[in-house]
Amino acid sequence: MTIRTEIDVLDTPCEAVMKPLPSTHDEVALVMNAGTDAGFRIARSLLQAGYRVAVTGRHVTHLTRIIQGHSPARVLAIAADPTDRTQVTKLIDRVETGFERRIDLVVQA
Repeated sequence: MTIRTEIDVLDTPCEAVMKPLPSTHDEVALVMNAGTDAGFRIARSLLQAGYRVAVTGRHVTHLTRIIQGHSPARVLAIAADPTDRTQVTKLIDRVETGFERRIDLVVQA
């Protein structure tokens, strides 16, 4: 599977930001540990690019800033522990059921 991205190089040496290219087929992305600042930026960037985005973190309260202003058809927040295999399996099932299609991209923030 190829992930289509473009890279913006910032002024600071060795610092780059990857930006997803626009979604062409309404792809589904799952952002793990999205409660972090990096996860927030990644999830918002994917939403702006047209992806349907599922975000996860240990506490759903950390995910509310990502979902604000977006339709439930575009973003889904689920609390899950990424180190617990059972929770991750259930998470994947909930995302694929919620968006009615398979996950195209998984990002670990």
